Amino acid sequence: MRIVKGWEEKGITIQEPFKRTIKTIFSPDEDKGSIKELLFTHAIIYPHSQTDYHIHDKPELIYVVYGRGVSVCEGEEFEIQTDVALWVPAGEKHQIKNTGDESMKLATIFVPGFSGIDNIKRCIWIIGIAATLLALKDAKILRKVNSFFTKNRTLQIA
Repeated sequence: MRIVKGWEEKGITIQEPFKRTIKTIFSPDEDKGSIKELLFTHAIIYPHSQTDYHIHDKPELIYVVYGRGVSVCEGEEFEIQTDVALWVPAGEKHQIKNTGDESMKLATIFVPGFSGIDNIKRCIWIIGIAATLLALKDAKILRKVNSFFTKNRTLQIA
């Protein structure tokens, strides 16, 4: 048996505009249990923050440990709160928004497993793109980039 005390894991904080802290609990990575079957993470989404609107090539199970907000799946919005579970099939575009004044904690599982480090890198890469585009402050460029990423189902900048 492997035991991890989630509160002791440091995690990585992703900055605005998608501010959240992601903790890899179990993954195929050697330092996270070498569990090949899944990637299990905790995500703390800060008040009035959100994830990017994204897809994965693997299905994702999302469980709301605490908090409330909105889940956006393929453009449709659903209210979510503590003790709600979401199954997101591979290729389905989705986003979680914390609409509350308190943090929201999610537990996520990906099957089959992949590197928790790769998961964090994807999130940081998205932030880099978003920050660069927002710094441009050129609406025409933002529309073109949004159009490209929306067509390719990978990212949308609000």
